[in-house]
Amino acid sequence: MQGVLQRDDIFSIAHTPYPTSLTPQPEKQELTVKSLLNDLEIASVCGSAGVVVHFGNPISRKDPLAGYQLMIEMLNQTLSRSKEHCFLLLENC
Repeated sequence: MQGVLQRDDIFSIAHTPYPTSLTPQPEKQELTVKSLLNDLEIASVCGSAGVVVHFGNPISRKDPLAGYQLMIEMLNQTLSRSKEHCFLLLENC
């Protein structure tokens, strides 16, 4: 597929499903990582440059950085397990 994209000068960027969030509840964190890994694999096979994912939501009123810390943790978990050669792109809100 990548050859077709290059031949026709098509630049592709994929997008995760809209419910995907980098700040999931604890019980959904592993599922989110697996979903992101799957999205990266699909994007890579299709020749996409990367996959867009939304930041997520604030998770604590008392600690405004808690959401960012969880995002970093989720990104580290995903990227350390990914074997793909495309980017995980962050869409800020």
